[in-house]
Amino acid sequence: RKFLEEQPLLACTRYLPDFVSLYLKLVQKSSLIYNNKKLWDMCISDFLQFINKEESNSYQEYATEFTSLTITSSQLMEEKHKLDTYSYSCVLRTPVTNSNTRVGSLISTSHNKGILTSLINTLVNIHNSFITAYTQLSPESNRRERTIPLSLITT
Repeated sequence: RKFLEEQPLLACTRYLPDFVSLYLKLVQKSSLIYNNKKLWDMCISDFLQFINKEESNSYQEYATEFTSLTITSSQLMEEKHKLDTYSYSCVLRTPVTNSNTRVGSLISTSHNKGILTSLINTLVNIHNSFITAYTQLSPESNRRERTIPLSLITT
């Protein structure tokens, strides 16, 4: 029953590879973003235009990953009550949008966790919870837990 109730949350985990990729790219650019107030305050759509001018070969990857981010954040907001019910912590207060969300709010700083980091942590917890519950229900011979250590992703 829990699987059926959490299905919309589980569906969001399919975007984890996009988020990890985007996270790593933004971390690589973090010194540029941190040191440039204009980039820090840019909304996602303006940042995509900046990427298109500066690194046109990377534009499509960024665009796809940001699209995944906006879709997933909207889905998670629609299912916010389930996140709370199943004790998945998520700092997301409003959906991520290309026009309103600042690039600086996506990445972690010494003062906050960052939206993207929080989403990755939440989705990894959803994934791991599902895998753990599934392996507890499966026959002993098929048990091979495949959880994702958070340290593998966020370090």
